[in-house]
Amino acid sequence: MENKQYQDFQGTIIKKYKNAMSQYVLVLEENGIRKKIHVGKKIYSDAEIGSKWTVGIIGRKLINIRQGYADQVKLIEWKESDANALFEMCLDETLRKNGIYYYDTIEEARNVIKHWQNMKGSKVIIEKETNSFVGFIILSDMNRYDGYMELEYAIEEKYRNKGYATQAIKKMIDYGFREMNLCAIAAWVRSHNVASVKCLEKNHFVFEGRLRKHARDKSDTLCFSLLREDWENINKDNICEIEDMYKD
Repeated sequence: MENKQYQDFQGTIIKKYKNAMSQYVLVLEENGIRKKIHVGKKIYSDAEIGSKWTVGIIGRKLINIRQGYADQVKLIEWKESDANALFEMCLDETLRKNGIYYYDTIEEARNVIKHWQNMKGSKVIIEKETNSFVGFIILSDMNRYDGYMELEYAIEEKYRNKGYATQAIKKMIDYGFREMNLCAIAAWVRSHNVASVKCLEKNHFVFEGRLRKHARDKSDTLCFSLLREDWENINKDNICEIEDMYKD
């Protein structure tokens, strides 16, 4: 029976070619398992022999594809025992400058977690290999309309510059559009937070404008968004379907 659950397949590109029907084809292999997939021209051009890619699959249909092994983190539900890690992380001065709230006590952090446990779009980011607390990522109501939410996230200092934020954002926007049926996801960042801007751009967020001296520290706020149709078109333009699967 065909597996209809979403799953990631990670593999190395061992072959690429244009077939007789002028379709662009990549062959990925991992542990003796190969998958032959049809892709759009842009992905085909970017894909180099020997490079590592991750493909998201439901049954025999490809949902998304991205370069690199994108499974170093996963998103899980909050536990009250996360209070200490949340409290310690939010004391970081860099996060404070970027607008992340801090807590006066561990008990205050625990009370916030109790609230977040009732929010479908609030997740803990953990490192898959170690199950260590990495940070958090949240889709929260902006008082616009049902289906319009704001994305917020924070990464503990020792896990920065590893691609973890980019991966977590990708997983959360997929979750937001697929599981929460959102129409739009907004993200507002302070203008000096260059790293966060890069993470959003890598996930295809569109820059909408600058609010001058909008932040509480009187810095500018940069406004980004990703619409459902943007997300659907990104996947539709780049991905066709699996042609076949085979083992050596």
